[in-house]
Amino acid sequence: MFVSEDEKNSVASPLQLMLSNTTEYDVLFTLSVKRSGAYVTISSGDISSGKNNSVLLISRSEIERFASLKIELLFYSISTHDPRPPVSEFLRVNPVRFYKQNNFIQTPFVQKPAFAIPVIEFSDEYNWNHAEINPNHLAQAMKQKQAQPTITSKPHSIANPEFEIDLHIDELIENYTGMSKAQLLDVQITHCKRELEKAIDANAKKITFIHGVGTGRLKHEIYKLLQTYDRIQFYDAPYSKYGFGATEVLLR
Repeated sequence: MFVSEDEKNSVASPLQLMLSNTTEYDVLFTLSVKRSGAYVTISSGDISSGKNNSVLLISRSEIERFASLKIELLFYSISTHDPRPPVSEFLRVNPVRFYKQNNFIQTPFVQKPAFAIPVIEFSDEYNWNHAEINPNHLAQAMKQKQAQPTITSKPHSIANPEFEIDLHIDELIENYTGMSKAQLLDVQITHCKRELEKAIDANAKKITFIHGVGTGRLKHEIYKLLQTYDRIQFYDAPYSKYGFGATEVLLR
């Protein structure tokens, strides 16, 4: 889980990346993060049953670096117990979630607001409906896709006359294995232009593009695109809602 250091969960507060063991077993764990196409271990150790383990403190400006995680778990107990198979899960978290207040909830495990990501099935009745998880069956479904990726833009929340468009690549296409960074960027810019044209045709008042922070390349390319249009204004979207990860376009 990601725990806000600020009880009011301000968008500027850092987040504590924490593992919580709610099972009746003790757990050996390894937590890795994706870097340049490979996974790098950032923490490993032992978590006793009913305990938490703080991994590291993360500023919200660098949260995108922890969007793709891999966790491996090995369960054991010194008392009589039923054997439990090890767990290996890949987790994908949309960084925009960390700037939305209603994604942080009170849990029985910590006293501060937390964005919880369940890794395994729990025996209790705790409600994890607000959490985001990317289970293995999604990866299996992706393997069934054709080798040539198809753009399958997910429905966006549109409240005319304002549009909000998420340009994170995993919101646009399901399978981008083997695609270069240039190809991914082209998909994002093409989608950006198409949605901008739709907003103009619909006489929308405003459109907000959620692009994240990252290296800044996507934002730069969006600005280049917007500069080719007349009679529009664009600027950073409200920090209180999006952090540094969005651009607001006023259509006149």
